[in-house]
Amino acid sequence: MVPLTAMRQLAEALSIVPGIATIEILDDGESAAGVRVICAPGADPTMVSLGVRRVMATDPTLDVLGVARAAVDVVEDVPVRAPLALVGSGEYSNADPFEQASTRFRHPSQGAFVTSLVELAHTERPIPFELLRLEVVRGRQSRVDVVLSRGGTPTTGQALVTAEGVALAVATATVKAATAHLERDGDLFVVAAGVSTLGALDENVEVATVAVRFSSVDGTSSVLIGSTQVVGDVRESVVRATLDAVNRRPAPRDQQPAHNDRMNG
Repeated sequence: MVPLTAMRQLAEALSIVPGIATIEILDDGESAAGVRVICAPGADPTMVSLGVRRVMATDPTLDVLGVARAAVDVVEDVPVRAPLALVGSGEYSNADPFEQASTRFRHPSQGAFVTSLVELAHTERPIPFELLRLEVVRGRQSRVDVVLSRGGTPTTGQALVTAEGVALAVATATVKAATAHLERDGDLFVVAAGVSTLGALDENVEVATVAVRFSSVDGTSSVLIGSTQVVGDVRESVVRATLDAVNRRPAPRDQQPAHNDRMNG
């Protein structure tokens, strides 16, 4: 812990860095554990981080005060589209594949119709998740913070950013935040997360895709795939893709609907 007066002088010294919206001191009234530097909208967080490090390395006063090596987190508040609806309800996907609707469309390069299966939506959709906050924190250990709300109850998930990339950290933090709202019927683990480009009719479409392994309490295991078109910030789209995957959890065997085997009928 650092004396609060010294940390306030550090905050004042950092205020000259371009791209900073606010500076928050993490204190208990007498001493401080660190500083949160909140980037202004549109500011480049990498440049803000470089500016912060430059001030802390070149200002001799900070060394005298003992705060030249203080914990400083540079926080990027990722823009969030509202609302985060129709995604990641947290309910089971109980749709009987034999009861799915069939959608027909014609590909321009073909004369025949192509048939695809589209899962029927629930007639009474449960309360969806709301993404309250998505932060990328750059510091001694960079991490991602995701805050989700469902039914008015917020929960936070955190994940460190590793060499595997920010997308995986975003997906992992999202799963951690979502787990508190789900039934204790198994474990969720993010296998992979990323963004790819699909070419369609001379138009490229970016798609965020997340794979989540679901290990059920009944001993079964499956990989759930969620995806969404990237609109706006890529990282926010990864949150949506993750919740899409979580929403595909199969129901426990004793809750699955019975159906006749029409394939052999």
